[in-house]
Amino acid sequence: MAVAPPGQVATAGVQFGFNWVLLYWNAPEQGGKPWGYRVYRTDRTSAPVLVATVCEPEVLLPDQPEQVKLYYQVTAFNGSGESAPLGEYGLMLNAPDEEEPAGALKGGLYSRQRPT
Repeated sequence: MAVAPPGQVATAGVQFGFNWVLLYWNAPEQGGKPWGYRVYRTDRTSAPVLVATVCEPEVLLPDQPEQVKLYYQVTAFNGSGESAPLGEYGLMLNAPDEEEPAGALKGGLYSRQRPT
């Protein structure tokens, strides 16, 4: 019996700081069991680029570009396919002397503190 592709990941959040981004989400509630997750990034001038493939529902992306608006998407995958991306997180990482990073997030949580 064939395994169904996973459904869309759920309830994502993001934390970010000087040059890092931590994305986290919940496993899909629908579809087949995911083997892992793919994280894509784009600046919207080109197609999204795969920046991470992980097994757990979170990823820390260090050394992210600063002063550029970037957009992140997360999908789940297994041997039968890949889910639609969960929304999109758009944010710009600023220099450390800025009071607050500029972020336009579509859903989810954010924090300036570095994850522990």
